[in-house]
Amino acid sequence: MSPRAVAFSLLGLLTVGWLAVWSSAGWVGEGSRQLSHIVIGLGLLGLCTHSRPLAIRWAAVPFYWACVLALALVLLPGIGQTVNGSQRWLSLGPLGSWQPSEFSKLALILILARVYQGRPGRAPGWGSFLLAGGCTAIFFGLIAKQPDLGTALVLGAIFFGMSWVAGAPALGLFGLVAGGLAAAPFVLHDYQKNRLLIFLHPETDPRGLGYHITQSQLAIGSGGLVGQGLGQGALSQNGFVPENWTDFVFSVIGEELGLLGSWGLLLLAGLLAAQLLRVTWHCKDRYEALVSSGVCTLLGFQGLVNLSMTVGLAPVVGIPLPFCTYGGSAMLINLVAVGLIMGSSQAESTAPKLQELLQQTDPSRDVLA
Repeated sequence: MSPRAVAFSLLGLLTVGWLAVWSSAGWVGEGSRQLSHIVIGLGLLGLCTHSRPLAIRWAAVPFYWACVLALALVLLPGIGQTVNGSQRWLSLGPLGSWQPSEFSKLALILILARVYQGRPGRAPGWGSFLLAGGCTAIFFGLIAKQPDLGTALVLGAIFFGMSWVAGAPALGLFGLVAGGLAAAPFVLHDYQKNRLLIFLHPETDPRGLGYHITQSQLAIGSGGLVGQGLGQGALSQNGFVPENWTDFVFSVIGEELGLLGSWGLLLLAGLLAAQLLRVTWHCKDRYEALVSSGVCTLLGFQGLVNLSMTVGLAPVVGIPLPFCTYGGSAMLINLVAVGLIMGSSQAESTAPKLQELLQQTDPSRDVLA
């Protein structure tokens, strides 16, 4: 890993994201709070880079159960805070609110790495796979109850990504996918089903279910090559793009910074992804390889879904854009997660590749195939 490349790309993403939040929400309130989130998160990232994930392996189990308790408290009347029909937040008084579901993403990565670590030379069996699935299902059920379909999907992506890297039984993974698709029509709320369908033809209900996608596409398209300028976006600044400093922050970037600004953001994200994947590929320890693969899955899945959502290639599911979307809990967890991967890079020069770690569990697998 090149520390300079990571610092350049990460600070670039944070800067562009903060400018978009400041432009759409203003300095007083969200703009100043987001800056404080970034500063605190960078401090935590710095601390994490000085210790490898192996040093905090002992904390995986207590952290997991602490998140389970927090998610259960969120659902209790009078304790959890409800916003836009979803009960997802806990109040910390003068410190504001925090979202336990964001912390559950990191907790799941750490606990799955612990479950799948196993013994060298042995692939995880059905026991480990079922235990990992059970840990995921507890989080999934509590978060789906809020309801928060977006975060539940992120947890599912983490589970499948880490299970594949660990060499879990392929039959079990395919069975879960088939079972999930079959059960979806019976467990999703009506508005969630409609969101999953309307993105195919948002023009059929431009003022209703298709409003978010339609307005986002109009904002991005109106940006042209160089954009309308920070604070000058006609749609973003006049309330036509809903949630424009949270889930649809990329719409602000597209409208006000244009195609060049959007491509610049994507290049920064690509540079950061390449550096993080390089560390994951060269991790020395199997536990650290699994943690790093989970973090890459977390950031990559969220980024791809959010960007696809804003341009109409995916349904609106409320998944944040890493390092850009407003939110303290998500910002802190994402920066801590990057810090853990940077901590793994300490032994990178003498490390076997992830390819070798995978072949320790199943020599027939080749990730380059």
